Amino acid sequence: MKLRSYSQVFSTPNTLALSSTGIDLSDRSLKFAKVERKGNGLILTKYGDMAIPPGIIESGKIKDSTKLVQILSTVQKEQDLRYVRVAIPEELAYLFTITIPKVLPNEVRSAIELQIEEHIPLSAAEAVFDFKIIEETQTTYTCMVGAMPILISEEYLALFMQAGLTPISFEIEADALRRSIVQAQDEGTYMLVDFGQTRTGISIISKNTVFFTSTLDICGEDLTRIIAKNFSVSFDVAEKMKRTHGLRRTNTTDTPELFPVLLNTISILRDELNKHYIYWHTSEETAKRPKIEKIIFVGGNANMIGLSSYIATSMKVSVGIGNVWANMMLQDGAVPEISFDDSLSYATAIGLALADHYHD
Repeated sequence: MKLRSYSQVFSTPNTLALSSTGIDLSDRSLKFAKVERKGNGLILTKYGDMAIPPGIIESGKIKDSTKLVQILSTVQKEQDLRYVRVAIPEELAYLFTITIPKVLPNEVRSAIELQIEEHIPLSAAEAVFDFKIIEETQTTYTCMVGAMPILISEEYLALFMQAGLTPISFEIEADALRRSIVQAQDEGTYMLVDFGQTRTGISIISKNTVFFTSTLDICGEDLTRIIAKNFSVSFDVAEKMKRTHGLRRTNTTDTPELFPVLLNTISILRDELNKHYIYWHTSEETAKRPKIEKIIFVGGNANMIGLSSYIATSMKVSVGIGNVWANMMLQDGAVPEISFDDSLSYATAIGLALADHYHD
């Protein structure tokens, strides 16, 4: 069986190029966003989310297909959706660089196929992949390759189709984040940190290409549970405390100080970021790559008070919050109806939707 690419399996008909909705499917939620052109800019015409009960998806793997189809069907009917672009969790994908002899453009894929089993634990018959040429010499191409088990892609495709949705592309979350956060012409090098409710995704972007991804178990829910336990409050109250006070240092008796309660977990997050930061700059494979200019946080917990300053101070690097409108070219005078804080949770979905307008 010949190894196939995402574009070969899920090609995009020209007539559908401007009509898709981005869907970010995680263990606990489904987020969707649609971006359309209006006048001289782009506008967000649809967005929203739906909770996914525990046990339906775990670490990206579908555990209860029947219930997932029900959720997808509900969103499809309520929002009148048809064509979608879907993010595949990094846990299910492989990302690696490969150098091949310089061949004719239509032979690059076949050349990658011959070596792919040396890089991932999948045979040619078991994988679906896509690639991007990132460096060219007189005799070689160096390619960035993303691959995943073909059974996973076919499972996702079948479930979406059962729900009345037609996927026109699947891509890793990090690539969608890159499209929403990093400006199209920006060739800088950044670490993107998607600090979500159930996990944290780390990716390194250079020359507008995803070079590295990793997933951490540390998440926003961990912090909320620690607060709830320490202060003997409900999960909802603890979540509100986290968002109201964050890591702010206080000296008043009537304002709870969460910093010492959360320090251990936040320090673990810092240490993991630092480990990847050091590896990028010191490993033999990446020795010639440019320095990471900035760590950029996105996700539902990205804007927690004091988080950016703590990471910046302890790691001695520049840290900021992502701007999901970086490539939106908003219509003159337009103001997104979604708040800045809420937009951070939609970075992946918006990045998927932008693929209609940025063919990278």
